[in-house]
Amino acid sequence: MDLKLKTIKAPIDVNNYKATTHFTGKIGFSKIAAENMKLDENKYLEFAINENDKDDENLYVFVRNERKDGFLKINKAGSYYHINAKNMLEKLQMDYISKKIIFDITEIPYENEIVYKFDKREKERKRKSK
Repeated sequence: MDLKLKTIKAPIDVNNYKATTHFTGKIGFSKIAAENMKLDENKYLEFAINENDKDDENLYVFVRNERKDGFLKINKAGSYYHINAKNMLEKLQMDYISKKIIFDITEIPYENEIVYKFDKREKERKRKSK
């Protein structure tokens, strides 16, 4: 038998490449998201919206190496990365208290750099906030 195998890489499981809001207004990142976005405590996130489409509720995120006004610092607790996004979520009128907001993350090219598209979906919270 003449056999020649070529291995393939399975694509990232979209269900695990995500970020999720907490009652506190923090956004936490799954391990796969943190690894693929190369998050660490010395980086910041710059958020953007699509001004060409007012119905687009998704967020667009750039990972930055320097701090500027309006950027959110990446924090780490154990092996878990998060940002304190309460003020931004409130400004965008996202109901993170009564709804669990999940962002499925995909990479897209934008003006010679990578932007992470946070596709927004919502679920009712199973338990009430304190």
